[in-house]
Amino acid sequence: MTIANGGAAPARLEGKSSAMLVCWILGLGSLVSWNSMLTIGDYYYNLFPRYHPSRVLTLVYQPFALGTMALLAYNEAKIDTRKRNLAGYILFCASTFLLVVLDLATSGRGGIAPYIGICVIVGAFGVADAHVQGGMVGDLSFMCPEFIQSFLAGLAASGALTSALRLMTKAAFDKSAGGERKGAMLFLGISTFLEFLCIILYAFFFPKLPIVKHYRRKAALEGSKTVSADLAVVGIQTQQSREVDDTKQQERLSNKQLFFQNIDYALELFLIYVLTLSIFPGFLFENTGKHQLGSWYPLVLIAMYNVWDFISRYIPLVKCLRLPRKGLMVGVLARFLFIPAFYFTAKYGDQGWMIMLTSFLGVSNGYLTVCILTNAPKGYKGPEQNALGNLLVLCLLGGIFSGVALDWLWLIEEYLEMMLTLSKILGCHRLIKNPVGPVGLLSRNWHENAIQVAWEKPQIGWTKLNFDGSCKCSTGRASIGGVIRDHNAVFLLGYAESIGHTTSTIAEMAALRRGLELVLENGWSQVWLEGDLQSLVEIIMQGRRVRSAEAQKQVSHIKLLIPELDNFLITHIYREGNRVAHTFAQMGHRLKHPQIWRHIPNEVLRNILRENAEGEQGEFSIFRFHFALEIRVILSFSYFQFQFLSIDKCMIIIFCDDQGKFTAMLICWILGIGSAISWNSLMTIGDYYYKLFPRYHPERVLTIVLQPFALGTMAILFYKEATINTRKRNLIGYILFCTSTLMLIVLDLATSGRGGITPYIGICAIVGAFGVASALVQGGMTGDLSFMCPEFIRSFLAGLAASGVLTSALRLVTKAVFRKSNDGERNGAMLFLGITTFVEFLCTLLYAFFFPKLPIVKFYRSKAALEGSQTVSADLAVVGIQTEQNEEDGDDTQQQERLSNKQLFFQNIDYALEVFLGHLVTLSIFPGFLFENTGKHQLGSWYPLVLITMYNVWDMLSRYIPIVKCLRLSRRGLMVGVLAQFLLIPAFYFTAKYGDQGWMILLTSFLGVSNGYLTVCIFTDAPKGYKGPEQNALGNMLTLCLLCGIFAGGALGWLWLIGNESF
Repeated sequence: MTIANGGAAPARLEGKSSAMLVCWILGLGSLVSWNSMLTIGDYYYNLFPRYHPSRVLTLVYQPFALGTMALLAYNEAKIDTRKRNLAGYILFCASTFLLVVLDLATSGRGGIAPYIGICVIVGAFGVADAHVQGGMVGDLSFMCPEFIQSFLAGLAASGALTSALRLMTKAAFDKSAGGERKGAMLFLGISTFLEFLCIILYAFFFPKLPIVKHYRRKAALEGSKTVSADLAVVGIQTQQSREVDDTKQQERLSNKQLFFQNIDYALELFLIYVLTLSIFPGFLFENTGKHQLGSWYPLVLIAMYNVWDFISRYIPLVKCLRLPRKGLMVGVLARFLFIPAFYFTAKYGDQGWMIMLTSFLGVSNGYLTVCILTNAPKGYKGPEQNALGNLLVLCLLGGIFSGVALDWLWLIEEYLEMMLTLSKILGCHRLIKNPVGPVGLLSRNWHENAIQVAWEKPQIGWTKLNFDGSCKCSTGRASIGGVIRDHNAVFLLGYAESIGHTTSTIAEMAALRRGLELVLENGWSQVWLEGDLQSLVEIIMQGRRVRSAEAQKQVSHIKLLIPELDNFLITHIYREGNRVAHTFAQMGHRLKHPQIWRHIPNEVLRNILRENAEGEQGEFSIFRFHFALEIRVILSFSYFQFQFLSIDKCMIIIFCDDQGKFTAMLICWILGIGSAISWNSLMTIGDYYYKLFPRYHPERVLTIVLQPFALGTMAILFYKEATINTRKRNLIGYILFCTSTLMLIVLDLATSGRGGITPYIGICAIVGAFGVASALVQGGMTGDLSFMCPEFIRSFLAGLAASGVLTSALRLVTKAVFRKSNDGERNGAMLFLGITTFVEFLCTLLYAFFFPKLPIVKFYRSKAALEGSQTVSADLAVVGIQTEQNEEDGDDTQQQERLSNKQLFFQNIDYALEVFLGHLVTLSIFPGFLFENTGKHQLGSWYPLVLITMYNVWDMLSRYIPIVKCLRLSRRGLMVGVLAQFLLIPAFYFTAKYGDQGWMILLTSFLGVSNGYLTVCIFTDAPKGYKGPEQNALGNMLTLCLLCGIFAGGALGWLWLIGNESF
């Protein structure tokens, strides 16, 4: 049979299902050998524990695969695809068998020689992989999409199958002598058989299927030379037409043109596998710690990845679930969030979270790979599709190679910990080279036992600059000073000057800037900078934000000077270790002109300098702790227990390692639930109150009753916030919530669930108490958590939203349970309020007895007390920490300085306005409009409950979005987002008038998402850069604006009733 022209498809293309099955098995064989190597990684880790088998073998594999694939892709138009694929499968089969032979020859012993032998075999795997994957993807790209989808599913199935086989062989031989080795050998034997099966299928069965012959003939007619041998096997000879009219069949785009037309697909495949192979399998084997599953743990992780990778490759079979071309890039880029997720899960999470994350990694990898490789070839001729398939596989292998190389970066932290340990032994600091500037290290000496604070000499060849700023409370005038010494503690230079009226923080910055200028003028290039303002160290090294224009100017000047140094080190030291610089700064108050000393100016300084040189210690005791640093590498935070001791009116701080952050986050979440659950309970049982009081608009009236009490109380509390005992304030709020919710039950029981004006007035009175409690708790907790880490206030705000989800879920359950019973709605509502009362009581206990004792909470409250906060004294006293303010030394009053409420308001007026407008929009719609203005639909009385539930669920979920930094809006973007919310008002109006319930549920979900997301962004962003007392005040101010927005929104909600007959 000869093909000359024409390529019409035969009437019946038989064998499609058989072809899909064969493609699946061939995909299985394309990776089963390599996946065998990865899956028996635990066996190789026992043989070669020092050689990082998973990482090293992957790194050996990739250059062979990538190099071979590059050569084959360059010459793909001339290569016989049949010989290429058969050579690949034969090489896979032989190499897998050689692994068994090698192990038998060495009797399963470790050592460098067997390891090198395995590396050579792995190189052969790389060559075979390039032959098979590129050849098969190119061959199937000009056939129907189901073939390449089946092949790709087979690739993933190889991982799932090898994982399952490995788990079975490990279980079967777990307790027998040499069991792990026997299981691995049986496993490799099965893999060898599968490779042999693929050779037989591809050589003798696949080419004879009618549908395969059709597509290959069609490709030959379009000019493909790669299919000639496959067609010849089944007796079809091709001949190229020499007529000019037929030359169109032979035209094809070049590889370069194909690449640039599909550069997005190529980049996506590259990035997919960069990410996947930077985590799988090396990180999963070596960086996930030890858990209850023991040696099974990495096997389970590998198995979960493979299973979900396999399953997800069938998702694109459903057309509506395929992503469009632009959506693929978004999906690929979103996957990079896995990197911090895996890091923090490995460090803080348990095995369940790691298994879930690994599953998501597999799902996203398989789904996106199939979407790209099935979508890219559409619209091209056969030869072009073959070439494009090879190009995409080349990009895929390039991504795998890069990912494997980047996977080694997970070992950096272990290296740094080793260096820190070594530096401790040697008594020196380890410097980390900054690739784009001078050497820098943010460090802190740490010790196993308590030590006294003392000034330390720099290393040989280094000089040390100690600087300080001083600000007198009585006059507001500031001065600066500093001292420069060499590695023998010899005095080189001292300086001081008065700088006029400014804050202590600006004075510290000016002291550092002036010291750096003198350092550079004198030609010292390796300098250790040391001051007693911790926040300045964080500003310089971590880029912490500063707000005032003067501070920004000083920081900019400092950052221009630092790059002029060859090496620098910046650390924080407490006042007791910085006495020389402090004395110079005090002298600056008496100077009319800047002064520099080349000799020690007085006897007092001489004595302090001598004490420093001799290593005499101050009165400041510090237990060991780790400090967070960021110099191109980020190490994790460690939190500390914080105590005050009063000795000679001097604050002494004691640190000790103690975790508790996640416990505190959980408690904040529960306290957030308690801050709103009572009110949300009242809103969620609105359907019950609408039956009792149908003419009184319960949702709207009760909302408008609550707000004046909440707003008025909050305004008073905000005005007095600096002097109010936060502990008493919050406890009173939770107790008032608990008793008021209980009173709702008592009132209903007393009136036997009857309506009327008297019970309604009673409910209104209780709602007023809710308003007072809400102002006490929400303002108090927001202010209290604002000076702690952002995760706490985010958890609290998420808890506020979760209270809505919880109440909605409980209400749906109680309504369903009691729907058909007598007084069922009432019984459900009472049970519901009973649960709510218990939650409020739990919050009271947690806040009173548990939350204050958490080490991290004590630390932040103690820090706030040091910065002048008076609101935390009672909370600290409960845990035995007494604070005592120093009134004798005016210079120490820098701790007590804070901006006024008016200054805070005008500095953050945009945040205040955003909170107000955001809640104005939300409360003008929720809940009154949803209960009264959405009409009647199929869901009947369930409809408003479903709407409320959807709002609450999405409000809660969206409050976790800002955890991802790249998804946070900028300060300007927040205002745009808030103003865009006003578009929801006409949307709700027209949907209620003309739309059905599906659109209303969708809109309500959007309302919840925007409210929760914007609220968290504002409340976590606004307090940054302020002191503890200022953050407390700012938290209260934003809560006041929030309540104003709720009040205004509740009032405007009545406008929906205009034109309503019931009104």
